[in-house]
Formats: sequence, structure tokens, C-alpha cells
Amino acid sequence: MQVYNIELGNTLQYELIKFPGGELHIRLNESVMQEIEKYEMTALTARINDSQRLIETILLCDAIKQETDRPVTLILPYLPYGRADRRFSSGDCFGVATFARLINSAKVLTMTLDAHSAQGLSYFDRIKDLPSNQFIESAFTDFSSGSPDDVTVLFPDKGARERYGAVSNRYANVLHCSKERNLLTGKLRGFNVPEATDFKTKKVLIVDDICDGGGTFNGIADSLKDYGLELGLYVTHGIFSKGYSELSKRFKKIYTTDSFRVSYPDQDRFGPNEDLTVFPTHEYFLQHHYALLCAPITQKTI
Repeated sequence: MQVYNIELGNTLQYELIKFPGGELHIRLNESVMQEIEKYEMTALTARINDSQRLIETILLCDAIKQETDRPVTLILPYLPYGRADRRFSSGDCFGVATFARLINSAKVLTMTLDAHSAQGLSYFDRIKDLPSNQFIESAFTDFSSGSPDDVTVLFPDKGARERYGAVSNRYANVLHCSKERNLLTGKLRGFNVPEATDFKTKKVLIVDDICDGGGTFNGIADSLKDYGLELGLYVTHGIFSKGYSELSKRFKKIYTTDSFRVSYPDQDRFGPNEDLTVFPTHEYFLQHHYALLCAPITQKTI
């Protein structure tokens, strides 16, 4: 399957025009329009991390579809609004449902990676959620240095352990914590971690889907600080909104994918070739295009 990929924000592929009234306009470059016709399929990879990029994505989908009657896939490596899978309080909007309606209006196939909520996925008309198992395996292999029985996989809560059931069943040493969060403020109230005697290994790799500010993982690490463990962290979506300085004090290695951003600039003492390892996702998504087209995808297909 020959796929032509357009990257959101690539000014060599299209022009983004902003009118005085604030409206955005997309115009594909002539060379891109010619390339689209040569391929069996077009994919738009969009890392949406602000509201303008959301509108830009919808407009770019339309510009592509205006030029071809062949399949168009929207690749969202990180699914925005995935954590807003309910109304948390009276007066709240419904984030993921609203976002899904916008994406549905583009009438394209959609692919994402390790979505936070299966409930949130149900609002999309045609979406495929790919598992992150191979990236977790890569992190585990690197952190274990070839000795898998010497590492314990630790999940932040029981829900994460169940979400990554295939991972839980693969490794010999698996534990999980529990945490309490205020749903209105999002602030964590506390952590309960396994007893020291539950850990059969010195190395512990914490696994979860998202790291935003890092409060969950720093809190767990602090609760384990007297255990004498060597900690690593894997998160599929590394937002790292508060940087790396606090995480770097607690974790020897941090692993993530490029789902939220393509490259991570040096911040504090972390660099992309030092303590932080970033796994690319581009080829992983492209490998799944053929299966995506051949299999019928309906609402709630995850």
C-alpha cells in the first residue's frame, strides 16, 4: 500500500493563511496536489496540542479530500480530549464528545495510539486505536539490560493494569498502586503503593499512558523512596508540561513515544540521547494502513 503522508505544520506541503478577521485558510502546494494523485492513499499526521491546530487539521483534511477520491486517513498519535470522557461537574462541557463530532465531520478514517479511554472512543464514527505494547516492550528490554526477570512492572492503579492486560500477562513480576484524585480539581490526594516485601527485584519500571505534569509518578516515586529501588518510567504520551527536573531526580530512565511532539529539546539535564528515550511512531502507523482499509471499521471499533 503506497501512502503519501502530509504532516500538520509542514509549510513545505501547504500554506496556512490567517485572515484579518482571525479565520484560517489552507492551500495545498501544487507539488503536493500532484503527489497525492500518484499514491493509493493519503495520510495526514496531526499532533494537535492547541486549539488552532485543531481547526487547521479539519481544514487540511478538507483540502486533501477536495483533491482526491482515494482514501484519506487522519493519524492522531495523541488523541486530544481523551481524558475528558465525561462531564465531571454541572456546567461542564463534554470534551471528547465535542472533539469527536469535529473529527467525524471530516469524514476520514482515523487512527490513534493508546487512547486513554475506551468510553471516549465510542463517540468517533470511524477510529482505530492501536496498542502501545511494542513500545512498552522496547522500554522494558532497554531498562532490563537483557534480564527480564530482574525488573518489576508497576502500574499506577488497578485500571492501568487492566488496560494493559497483555503486558501484565507477559512479565513475571507485576504490581500496581492505587491513587485518589479530586475529580473537580484534578489534584491527587494520595498514593498507596505495594509493601517493600512485594518487590522481588531492585529495578522497577512504572508503565502508564500519559505523563502531563508528572505528579502521579513523582508521588509514587516518593512513596517508594525508602525501598532502595532503581526506577524507570514508560509513558506512551509524554506531555511533560512541567519539564523534566523533578522526574530526573527520581527516575534513572524515562521512555515515551513521539506522539505528542516529534522532538524533545534539552530541558534541565534531560536530552533526547541521554536519560530520555523517544520511540518514533511514524512507521508503526503506516504499517497498519492496509489492514485499516481492508477491515470494516465501525463506531466503537477499538
